[in-house]
Amino acid sequence: MHTDDLSLKPCILSLSRGPMSLPTYLEALNNWSAFLDWQEPVVWLRVFDHAALHAGSDREATLAGKAWMARYKDAISRYVQGIIFLVPEVDYPKLSKMNMQKAFGAKGLVCADIEDAFTWINENTPEPGPFLEQADAIVARVRSAGFPSRQPV
Repeated sequence: MHTDDLSLKPCILSLSRGPMSLPTYLEALNNWSAFLDWQEPVVWLRVFDHAALHAGSDREATLAGKAWMARYKDAISRYVQGIIFLVPEVDYPKLSKMNMQKAFGAKGLVCADIEDAFTWINENTPEPGPFLEQADAIVARVRSAGFPSRQPV
């Protein structure tokens, strides 16, 4: 299961549970293109369960992802004010070492607690107000999708 919620603008919320099929991944790339095409500042919160992080991908998905990154690299660095991965605690030690700037072209954070995400937004975005105004709605969406706001093992 994967969903992208673009209704919380300027926050983009992506929820991923389990492996993503190629058609779903291509749809996600289209959704991500849409918010970058707005040409407005966004913060991108990606929430993963353990299975989504360890699902792997096939060759076609890898090639599509690389082509998408090449096409949108400049837009990501220009408009994405932060990429935040909310991951289960069991995955946090390994993923916390990820350099978001190097991997995605935007500064970011890997965390296991959504409150850490909001603290990071407050401290690392030029104008955090519009992003933080969506905090309650984001927590509600995360929980309604069956993800805890703090991701236990």
